[in-house]
Amino acid sequence: MGILKQRPIQAVIAAVVGLVVLTSLLTGILVARASKPSKVGYLRIQAVLNNWPSFIDANEEFNEYAKQLQTDYKERLEEASGDKEKEALLKEIQDKMQKTNDEMVAPFDAILEKAIEEAKAHYGLDVILSPDYVITGGVDVTEMVTSLVNEYSEAAN
Repeated sequence: MGILKQRPIQAVIAAVVGLVVLTSLLTGILVARASKPSKVGYLRIQAVLNNWPSFIDANEEFNEYAKQLQTDYKERLEEASGDKEKEALLKEIQDKMQKTNDEMVAPFDAILEKAIEEAKAHYGLDVILSPDYVITGGVDVTEMVTSLVNEYSEAAN
């Protein structure tokens, strides 16, 4: 009878050992997945903008428009009577500038976003940051994005 009593104890021990091994394996798999580092890229956005002729031209065009609005504002301000009229005039000019800026920037935003996504996919990156946030490592995608935005801009024209 002693042997029959030992078998259930051995089965329990085997089950516990099996459970411990299984738990260890699952924990190892989860830790391995959780600790897998992300692939990070970085983009020097100002370098892209400084080397994007279409964007530079549009920026100069907007600056000329803004100067014209300021001239118009000064002339109309001299004719305005009262603070409320001056405030309304200022709001009108600000709204015009904002609307024009939004309209001019939208196509460039779309091109830039497309170029960033293509660079991200090309390098298999999970995220692209400003270099200010990358202390070490990472992939510099600035040249590729610059090339792509210029290519896309030419194709759009």
